Amino acid sequence: MDEKSEDFLIKYLKTLPDKHIKQFYNDVEWTPYPILVIKEFQRRFKPNDEEFLEKLLESVDEAKRKGQKIGKMAKIRGLKLSKQVRAQAKKTVSKKITKAKRMIRSSEDNVELIRKLGELKKAGIISNKEFQAKKKQLLDKI
Repeated sequence: MDEKSEDFLIKYLKTLPDKHIKQFYNDVEWTPYPILVIKEFQRRFKPNDEEFLEKLLESVDEAKRKGQKIGKMAKIRGLKLSKQVRAQAKKTVSKKITKAKRMIRSSEDNVELIRKLGELKKAGIISNKEFQAKKKQLLDKI
């Protein structure tokens, strides 16, 4: 039998001592199947309807309050996380843009250097071998 099924839990609840059922009933909003715990409590202790209804309403109100508190905490944490992610993304994108601009600028600079090296080669200031070596080095950077 699947240990997460309702049937399993019903059988399990029946094996527990009264003190555990009372504890589960007192903390019913934290139990995995609150309705099953309430039914087992009713079966064992047969509380009068007024007492049972009062406890149930208290549990519902407490669960609502805790749910609202958890919801507010999640919203606050979500907003903080969202701000952090946005800031990090902005920083990363900014770095990438700066790097890309540098690459474009350096590519243009390298092309200009190759032109100047070509002029130096034509003028006989550098050899064809020196020109080819430097040209390859600059093209590798582009």
